[in-house]
Amino acid sequence: MRTWHRWVVLGVAAASLGCGWLEDRFKTCRDIRVRIENSEQTLEGVRIAGPGEAFTDDTFLESGDVREKIVCAERGERTEFRALHNGRVVGEVKCVLSRHPEETTTVRVIWTLQGFQCQGW
Repeated sequence: MRTWHRWVVLGVAAASLGCGWLEDRFKTCRDIRVRIENSEQTLEGVRIAGPGEAFTDDTFLESGDVREKIVCAERGERTEFRALHNGRVVGEVKCVLSRHPEETTTVRVIWTLQGFQCQGW
């Protein structure tokens, strides 16, 4: 019976630390900050969606606008971004993280007149 009480106390203690703590312990990737940009040269707004995102008002960037997104990735992984303009997908890119996430500060995904550019990956 005493063993049962220890498990209950241990379970309550783990639960009190919160879900985030538990998720971080089992996470197999590292968070990196991605700077998503619509180049000033495009002169038009575009929706840019990252991994797990739908095209929404939050993903809309006017010419020259920037937003940031945290992405969980490991070295060698491909991270996909898509651009939507006038209701149709006009570009897709898979940026490959070539550094260890600990070495990476901020990486960039830029929508330009020629399409996407991955910088600092």
